[in-house]
Amino acid sequence: MPLVAIKRSTKLYRERSAAGFFATKARREGPRLNADKLEQARALLVQGHPLAVVVRETGVLADTLGKAIQAQRLPAVKKTELDYGREPMRRPAARLRPPVRPRPRRARTVRLRGRCARHLYPIQPYRPRT
Repeated sequence: MPLVAIKRSTKLYRERSAAGFFATKARREGPRLNADKLEQARALLVQGHPLAVVVRETGVLADTLGKAIQAQRLPAVKKTELDYGREPMRRPAARLRPPVRPRPRRARTVRLRGRCARHLYPIQPYRPRT
């Protein structure tokens, strides 16, 4: 065990006794989501803005806001309902092309019973030079 780990453990034991080893670690608040931005994000979410707009306005990453929503520091994002009454957008039809034929593969050299399948000549056994 490294000496630094032993020193760190003894310092923890001296400061907090044995309970210090089992206490939950203090969570560090990120510098991006401070109190001002948290209030700004809360106000935008309460007004019904989607998460993408809140990200753009506050300058905080969407993952950071998602973590704050899961920790219930921000209200949950309300899902917008789809409007089924209007016609959905249609994509333009793709031009029909003839199917692409695969290129023929090169014949591989396969050795069968002492012969080369491509050239059908006998394979010479290895003979060291004398």
